[in-house]
Parts: sequence; C-alpha cells; structure tokens
Amino acid sequence: DGIALRTSLAQRYGQSPERLFAPVEAAGHQAGLALDFSRVRCVYSTVDAHTLARHAQPKGTTTTFVDAVFNPDFLEGRNIASRGVLSDIAVRHAFIRADALALLDDVGERRLTLDATGRAMKSGVKGVPLYVMNGRETVSGAHAPYVFTAAIERALASVA
Repeated sequence: DGIALRTSLAQRYGQSPERLFAPVEAAGHQAGLALDFSRVRCVYSTVDAHTLARHAQPKGTTTTFVDAVFNPDFLEGRNIASRGVLSDIAVRHAFIRADALALLDDVGERRLTLDATGRAMKSGVKGVPLYVMNGRETVSGAHAPYVFTAAIERALASVA
C-alpha cells in the first residue's frame, strides 16, 4: 500500500538512504525527537491525514493532531494512510469517529486537499513540516535547531 522508502530514495538520489537519514536523525535528536528511520520501511500517502488536519483547525486541535500523526509515521513506522490509524488519532483530537471516517470517504474533501497540495508545491513547498516566519522566512523539512534560529533572526531583522 505504501512505497518502499529505501528503494525510492536510492533511485531518486543515487546514494545509500542511510546517508540521507543520518543528518535528519541527528537534527531530530538535537530537537529532542527520537527519530529512527530503521523502523520506517514505507512512505504512505498523507492526503487523508491532511484532510483531517484541515478539519482539526476549527476544533482547535490542529497542532496536537499533526503531532500525533507524526509519531506513527516517523517514529513507529506505522501506516498513516490506514483509516484505522487515522480515526484512532482523530478521536483523541476532538473528532467523532464516524465524522472522521465520513471525511475520509468524501471525494470532495479529498479533492480540496489535493488542490491545496498542488498550490503549495507550485509555490515552492518541497517538504514538511513547513514553517513560515514573519511571512518571509521559511524552513521546510527537518533541520538542526541553528537553522531555525537563523531564520527567526532574519525574520526579526526584517521587521526592525
């Protein structure tokens, strides 16, 4: 159901995926995250997770929902495209299970999520998470804390 992570990365970048994982894991560890890509075998579609994240916003649970999706995906290597995994997470973040499952079944909701993803990619977003500071400085993907510090300093300097 997912894409074999190591095979995909090796084909895409022409090098050992472990060499790619090392700096990401190191950045995660510096930020206090126990990243361990040895547990992550596949990459799964995040369309459904993004759909639920959009609907977590009016509930005030977007941040905690997204953080909760991160754990099974990047820390546990579980399939976050699974309706069971997502609905279990959703009910812990102000969703009613039946409502979450209905959103996942809704073709129109899927289209809205795919359209938003397309717009983000056209605007230059290449990785997640994406942080935008002061509407100018962005940090996309996993980075060491000093990268965030530098971006925040640039954003603050642009206002001064």
